[in-house]
Amino acid sequence: MDYNNQITKLCGTADEIIEAVSNAEENDFIGIISGTYEFIGTHRIVFRNKRNVTLRSLSGCADDVVFKGGGFHKKDGYRQTPIDEPVCIASDNNGITISGITIRDSNCHGIKVQGEGNNANITVERCKFIDICERMIKGSAGENGYVVPGVAIANNYFEDTQIPVASDHMDIFDGDYIAGIDMMVLDGAIISNNKFVNIRGMNGGGRGAIFIWVGSKNVTAEQNVIVNCDRGICYGNPGNTSVEGGNLPYYVDGGVICGNVVTNPVSHGIELAHTKNITVRGNEVICKNEAGRGISETSMSEEKRSGGLIISNNTVRGVIFAPGAEINGNIKVR
Repeated sequence: MDYNNQITKLCGTADEIIEAVSNAEENDFIGIISGTYEFIGTHRIVFRNKRNVTLRSLSGCADDVVFKGGGFHKKDGYRQTPIDEPVCIASDNNGITISGITIRDSNCHGIKVQGEGNNANITVERCKFIDICERMIKGSAGENGYVVPGVAIANNYFEDTQIPVASDHMDIFDGDYIAGIDMMVLDGAIISNNKFVNIRGMNGGGRGAIFIWVGSKNVTAEQNVIVNCDRGICYGNPGNTSVEGGNLPYYVDGGVICGNVVTNPVSHGIELAHTKNITVRGNEVICKNEAGRGISETSMSEEKRSGGLIISNNTVRGVIFAPGAEINGNIKVR
């Protein structure tokens, strides 16, 4: 397919990109000329009330178009530094595609999807995320009951070459408030064929390369490769189950984790907490030693323990610990 024939707007400066997105009409295809574009603080791309809009490098190659923030670390400390968030999918959007772009050197997020903003059908494909200090792709949530259907995150590359310091994050996290994909209120999302490398906190307590929680359902994570991250794939959070004052019956209800390869996790390879009806099958989890936490259910109390959990046909060097789960056909390796 000749994507260049689809281009309706062509941009060669950061301000042109911001304006093209702000004024985009239905079915616009915004092409970006090769180059490096700075998006620092509030100088960012915001999608609002858009339908079927594509933002893509002209070549389709992520190396050719770079969105650059102000730097990995927060220069003046947490809450004192303007937040870098190069791309924000804010509210009332349906059918947004981000393709073939590198987002790097951001002190907070790379792409943010506001789950409380009535968004749907978001695709992120063939992009690179390098040195993002909090969340490479962030999906938030509020009390309004919205979900975000139709998210697809595929064939992307995520890597940190730096590690946070304590002042980058809230005091209680001490430099460990970092993750790759951290998304809430997803419905039917597919996260596939991505690679994650060295997403780590200051003390080895970072969150998942893929971290799905808060009211999500029917989420599939498949064929991803995760190397040297603190945590690999996490559905749910062992901590408090309330969000914005409302209690949740489960963090994730329904979903599959299959065909992924997780190598050298610092904390957990695959972690489940307060989920329902999740199947973990056909994954390869290789911890540094046989005592590592390969696949774990980590809910803090029995009443919050994951129900309907199936762990089958995985190859694991490490421990499988999931009280109450159906565990069968797994291969332990040394």
